[in-house]
Amino acid sequence: MPRLLSIPEAAEELGVPTASLRTEAERHGYIIRMGRALRIDPNDLSELIKKCQDTPKAHACTSVETSITSATVKHSSARELRIEEKLIARSPGT
Repeated sequence: MPRLLSIPEAAEELGVPTASLRTEAERHGYIIRMGRALRIDPNDLSELIKKCQDTPKAHACTSVETSITSATVKHSSARELRIEEKLIARSPGT
């Protein structure tokens, strides 16, 4: 049976802040409570690291102006059309 690590010991071994390790270990269910003592099984550290890794995200469109402009143009056109219809309805026939 491996020796259980305290939170500060595990944090030092991983090179991360104690509070961060405790938060993530609690969130993923790796904390072992014995009375008031909190411990982590050293065999679970690699699993915990895997669960905390960021997944690579797809590259976002770098052409933000184009997508915003397109949406704005469509919105503006619809709005302008409604305003124009209201003005036509209000104006006396010539």
